[in-house]
Amino acid sequence: MNKLSAGQIASLIFYRQNDFSGKKVSDRQLKDGSWIHQRLGYNQEEVFVRYYYHPKTGWWKIVGVPDKIIEEEGVVEELKTYITRKDWQSYVGKVQLMVYLWLTGFTKGRVVLYSMNAKKITEKQEYEFDKKFFKIIMDTAISLELKIREFRKNFEKAQEKIKKGGIKNEVDGSSSN
Repeated sequence: MNKLSAGQIASLIFYRQNDFSGKKVSDRQLKDGSWIHQRLGYNQEEVFVRYYYHPKTGWWKIVGVPDKIIEEEGVVEELKTYITRKDWQSYVGKVQLMVYLWLTGFTKGRVVLYSMNAKKITEKQEYEFDKKFFKIIMDTAISLELKIREFRKNFEKAQEKIKKGGIKNEVDGSSSN
């Protein structure tokens, strides 16, 4: 069965292009972000699992661990830290939040934005679960995941051809031997 996590879904939509450009979030930034999550109590540990049916590819197991659940308010919160790209983190957070709302069955959520420069929460954005937007998120993420899988398969085939002594030019049919 196919499987995706909420983090993978957000990564497919927002961060995968970094793989192609060579950009990478530094280990220090990741460590600092984790520390802020812990310090502010955004470290809920329960894993949620649901199954999503995609018409072209069947069932997908979707898993996720929301940052914070405030049961008495019926709210899920997703904390995003930023240095300069507040709007970008807001988009990423909204996508992850929609997945967490679907996973948990809650209908209300917040994206909480924390400035690493100011060392404080700068904004809390309120959202309600949006079924149409969630479907767009899932269709996009699944489509991108399948394209990446196809790319990997073609990449591995090309590597095997090279190992065997040559590869045909797919454009004009000429050989590189």
